[in-house]
Amino acid sequence: MRTQFAILNSGGHKGIYYIRVVLFTMIALFAVSCEDEQVTNTNDNTPIIKTVAVTNVQSLNAVSGGEVISDGGSAIVAKGVCWGTSALPTINDSKTNDGNGTSSFTSVINGLNSNTSYFLRAYATNTNGKTGYGEELTFTTKSGAVGSLATITINPISTIFSQSANSTSNVTNNGGSPVTARGVCWGTMQNPTISLATKTNEGGGSGVFNSTITGLTPSTTYFVRAYATNGVGTSYSTQVSFTTKDNAPVPVLTTKAVELLVIDPMSMSNDKSKYGKFIGLSGGDITSDGGSAIDSVGICWSTSTDPTIGTGMSRLWSWDKNKSFESRTGNVSDDIHLIPNTTYYLRAFARNANGVGYGNMIKFTTTQGLYPGILYQGGVVAYVLKKGEPGYDQNVEHGLIITENDVATSVWANAIKTISTDTSYGTGIQNTTNIVRAFTTADPSAALACLNCRAGNRSDWYLPSLGELRKIMSTYYTYSYAYGHEYANFTKDDRFYYWTSSRPNNQSGYGVNYKGIQTSLAYNNRLSVRAVRSF
Repeated sequence: MRTQFAILNSGGHKGIYYIRVVLFTMIALFAVSCEDEQVTNTNDNTPIIKTVAVTNVQSLNAVSGGEVISDGGSAIVAKGVCWGTSALPTINDSKTNDGNGTSSFTSVINGLNSNTSYFLRAYATNTNGKTGYGEELTFTTKSGAVGSLATITINPISTIFSQSANSTSNVTNNGGSPVTARGVCWGTMQNPTISLATKTNEGGGSGVFNSTITGLTPSTTYFVRAYATNGVGTSYSTQVSFTTKDNAPVPVLTTKAVELLVIDPMSMSNDKSKYGKFIGLSGGDITSDGGSAIDSVGICWSTSTDPTIGTGMSRLWSWDKNKSFESRTGNVSDDIHLIPNTTYYLRAFARNANGVGYGNMIKFTTTQGLYPGILYQGGVVAYVLKKGEPGYDQNVEHGLIITENDVATSVWANAIKTISTDTSYGTGIQNTTNIVRAFTTADPSAALACLNCRAGNRSDWYLPSLGELRKIMSTYYTYSYAYGHEYANFTKDDRFYYWTSSRPNNQSGYGVNYKGIQTSLAYNNRLSVRAVRSF
């Protein structure tokens, strides 16, 4: 259709003009604008997801993934990455399916052409039918495939339960190209592939690896193949099959509360900007073994709900046949630690010949990860309260901060006066106030030097009590000598003491050295002064 209309031209002549091309162009521009809006995550019900950088780019495959930021108000039922040779790929293009839930995921991208540029986005679809996309990334595959497919084998499945099974596989030859992903895939149909959501990813590399096959249905036959992906493509092992056991009873247990978050000393660094990591202590109380002997117990945890030994981090614990056990998320000497300021979900588990039983799920959030030596709130953290001490709060860290250096060299006081002081932890503020009130602001004292301190633009510094400075110094001595963690610039001399705000009598005050050893000294001795504040 074309539209005609009459106008007068510059010569005053009337003419007929057609605007079909212009109208078509406007319609096309409007259509493009509408199409672009369809991929913008502006709907509150649309998941929000971040695309992970593309790595291990080979001639025929690559690795990426995603991090789900928000599920849009309903459960995530599918997630992965989609790609194509045109911009803004969608789930109607090539894609992976990397399961459900809000946990981060890794995607192995196969079926690519060599020396070709691709556009890629992570995606997440929720039960409302809304699909959100991450930012678009581009990458170019390498020219030509180098090597051949990897060789991989799988052993017969021998450890079988009603809802899970364990497998052992082996990448015996990488084909001359590094293996970037390996694992097992399974299903109720023969010859499963990695296009299925039912697969594991045990990372790259060659050699033997173990996999846990989860989410199975009792009394069902499954087919399993191990896979290995290198720069040439993905290869599969021969197929094995197994049948899950009847839905026989599994152990019944409850999860113990996460009783303590212990800062891991080995995670410490002399870099005063780094925060520590945590070890979480928990366990389980078993009420039934499910009619079959329990062979292992432990805890599993994740940043996603309902963790299992196949989907989250887990730690087995020795089983001494008692009905109660304790376990932890890591040891000082390993790398299994909890991250500061992170919410976790944890469950205890117990396994018998029928399968794995899980306790109730516990949600907890780690704190900042403060430990002595961290720069914080105008000074250096010198002491963090421990469980059982007055003022301890598992959810919020409390303790003492000191100035990085001495604030003065001063007498305890310049005259003999009766002043009420206490030696207990937590009394330094009141002691300081009492000392300063007993003298004029022109009278020098260790307490006044601390009260006038403005380190970090803060005005709540005070002279620590005997109990407070002993904890500070004892902690410093332990950390600096046992862990090699140096901070605070204390003078390491047994004869060198720092004033406290506590006194044994009117003529003397308590001093403490860097080992936490106390002594009584005449009030007019000039000692180093270190200001503290509470957090």
